[in-house]
Amino acid sequence: MSTEFRGKTVIVTGAGRGIGQGIAQHMASLGATVVAVDSVERRLTRAQESLTAVEGKVIPLVTDVTSVADLQRLVDTVLQKCGSIDYLVNNAGVARQKPFLEYDEADYVLQVDVNYKGTFFATQLCAREMVKHKKGAVVNIASISAWHYTIPHSIYSGAKAAVVTFTRDAAYELGPHGVRVNCVAPGPIDTPLAAQMGASEKAGYDSVLRLGRWGQPLDIAQAVEFLCSERSAFITGQTLSVAGGADLCVLPAKATTTQ
Repeated sequence: MSTEFRGKTVIVTGAGRGIGQGIAQHMASLGATVVAVDSVERRLTRAQESLTAVEGKVIPLVTDVTSVADLQRLVDTVLQKCGSIDYLVNNAGVARQKPFLEYDEADYVLQVDVNYKGTFFATQLCAREMVKHKKGAVVNIASISAWHYTIPHSIYSGAKAAVVTFTRDAAYELGPHGVRVNCVAPGPIDTPLAAQMGASEKAGYDSVLRLGRWGQPLDIAQAVEFLCSERSAFITGQTLSVAGGADLCVLPAKATTTQ
């Protein structure tokens, strides 16, 4: 097993469940010190058992990614406890499914703030520290919904599309400072949220998954590992679809994405 991540610090937002928990667990298994961030303390508490039964150190921190002040406190705490921020994984996300004509302002604010604002400012605050050391990597978690219609969740899709574009812009500006920024776009992933889907929604995805199975959080975690590692040292500003081929087809109207 590679020792590249031993002694390194990675912040993972939305780490209390699903994809984020899988990323946190995988990075900790590689020896990293993982700062597991979630806005809901009970989710972090439930995730603690799996997150601590690994080689690396896990530091759980309750943080509201929609609050810039909270994010600054997160950065300050990590620097105090760990000394540096080597990697940031912006995974925190939320989706509300509604027809476009039925959304209200509260729906908009919630989804844009969590999915895009949180990603933007977490990246900015962490990158300010990374550029001091001329190194670091950021991985944003978007969705194939950023470019591929799935279900009526246009605010979520738009916010994830913003994340994809932001990834390129941030990569362009931060590249000369030794900081890389990339993005992973999951398709259908087997998470607790996916388990709540109806049979017709699941069947819709089953019909377009060209590799014949749903993804696992580990599939996303391994993509994140690659984009943080030196194996991707010459890659920046890119979005990697990890979707089992689901984005190669027109999805049935009731299919969805899960985070």
